[in-house]
Amino acid sequence: MNKKKNNILEHKFIIPAKKWYTVNYEKQIDEPQRVKELNIKANSKVIIIIRTNSKFDLEIYDSQYQFNGDKTKNPSIVKYENPYYKKPIKWFDDEVFDWHGILHLKGKRKMFKDVTYVDGFEIQTYEKGRYCLNMEFIALCKGKSQEIRTSQLFINVI
Repeated sequence: MNKKKNNILEHKFIIPAKKWYTVNYEKQIDEPQRVKELNIKANSKVIIIIRTNSKFDLEIYDSQYQFNGDKTKNPSIVKYENPYYKKPIKWFDDEVFDWHGILHLKGKRKMFKDVTYVDGFEIQTYEKGRYCLNMEFIALCKGKSQEIRTSQLFINVI
């Protein structure tokens, strides 16, 4: 299996337009905003929304999400929660946490070049600081199995 830094997937947080969905951690405007960082208060439970674009056609079999470091200080992912869809849908077969606190979404997901995909998560923040959301994907791309690692997004706990 090839291990690659991300040159296949591009991620951004979405701050939705205020008429679509209300968040209490960023100023909302009439249009959605796509950002690399969010500011969220300490000791908060909120929903974050992530937009993903693929630069290639690929199939993902395991999507992994976590904040590295001390689990008593760093934000933690509570569950998959996607407010983008009015009716709850899950593209994965199973949602499990491993003993490191990494959320694994198991199941085959086809992603196509230049198409946008949206996922959401309920997270819990704890102490102030700047925290990186690490994402890892086990994928089949161009006929080869690849481990795609990304860490492009940050949560500033204020």
